[in-house]
Amino acid sequence: MLFKKSAFVLVFIASLVLIVGGAAVAQEKVELNILALKMDSTQYIDERTNEWIEQYEKNHDVEVEVNWEFLAEEDARAHAVEDMATGTGYYQIAQVGTQHITLMAANDWLVPVEDYFTEDYQADEFVEAVETGASYEGKMYGVPIYHEATHLFYRHDVFEELGIEPPETLAEMKEKAKMITEETDMAGVVLRGRRGAGLNHVSWKQFLHAYGGEWLKDFEKPYEPAFNSEEGKKATQWYTDMIRNYAPEGSQTAHWREAQAMFMSGEAAMMIDATSISRRVLTDDSSQVKGNVSFKLIPKGPEGRYPWYFSWNLGISKPGTEGLTREVAADYVMWATSPEMKIDMMEELGVLPARETTLNSDKAEEVYGDPNMSNWLSNTIKSLNIEEAAENPVIAKVPEWPAIGDTIGIQLEEIFTGSKTVEEGLSDAAKSIEQDF
Repeated sequence: MLFKKSAFVLVFIASLVLIVGGAAVAQEKVELNILALKMDSTQYIDERTNEWIEQYEKNHDVEVEVNWEFLAEEDARAHAVEDMATGTGYYQIAQVGTQHITLMAANDWLVPVEDYFTEDYQADEFVEAVETGASYEGKMYGVPIYHEATHLFYRHDVFEELGIEPPETLAEMKEKAKMITEETDMAGVVLRGRRGAGLNHVSWKQFLHAYGGEWLKDFEKPYEPAFNSEEGKKATQWYTDMIRNYAPEGSQTAHWREAQAMFMSGEAAMMIDATSISRRVLTDDSSQVKGNVSFKLIPKGPEGRYPWYFSWNLGISKPGTEGLTREVAADYVMWATSPEMKIDMMEELGVLPARETTLNSDKAEEVYGDPNMSNWLSNTIKSLNIEEAAENPVIAKVPEWPAIGDTIGIQLEEIFTGSKTVEEGLSDAAKSIEQDF
């Protein structure tokens, strides 16, 4: 009997050891939820995620699940801000645009991604404009999956037929838009008119700076508007004249998607817009202007050339991560935006890489060497490196920028549609900013 009891005790103790030991070495599980826009680049990363999971689980005793959630652009922006601002933290990684980096970083909603850079990651090769736009107070809080500058698209077949050269200045652009509108069956130009993030006010800023205007007088609260200056009025009048008099019907409230469609269908001979859009104009099967489009730097204003710079970035949510989850999220982001991945995306999708060496490589020349691409690559690189057009500090220094930009955009649309004069609209925007910010 004593032997049986002893045996039972030994078996029980052994079982406890196995249970406790098993619990101690049980594989941990990390779930990554990613909020993004449905783009070629994000879908590509999603489709290749199992490659990363297999390698990560092989090297770490962790089980990983990755879930991408794709929303429309306007919804994704609002959803990311709400999730982080409320501390919900459902998403561990979010796609964040240039205009929201400062808001999120200043409120401590994002983890500085540069804390996870390694030498192999080659972060020192990022295009300066992209690095600046994804940074706050000298630290990078996002890494680019997509980036762009702006340049002038023009129908070289139309210009050759009329015997004119593409414009070097904004004044020349207005003259030539008028001529084309009057002498052909198409409009001279199409530009973004609709209010909203990434729409009319980011397009307008190029002309504001080109005429010598500024957003704000300084970057300290309470913010004092500067865009309603004489220079700001001249810039806004130029834009208003172009979009009212020499653009297709509906341009005054056009989203970038609608402006792109108008140009691709042959409704206008010029457009100032993103380098990424111009690539689609040249390669998309639906484009009716393929082979007839070339590019120049954005025309000069009295104070120079000022294209916008923009990037979509992957950011790591601080409310959504801590400890092991943050480490896993960071590893995934570094893989998704690694030099090797970006080269693959350039070769397979044509997505512009954000590293200088890749941009200026023989491989880039090979990828974009199709004659239908015209001078797209060389002009894009030049546009990205216009020194005088470094990203305006209001975006990098003012956390309230998204709301300030939206306030201005509402009034710009009122001006473009004729509901208000230039002076009235800019004055009303300035009053709102003085009152609310």
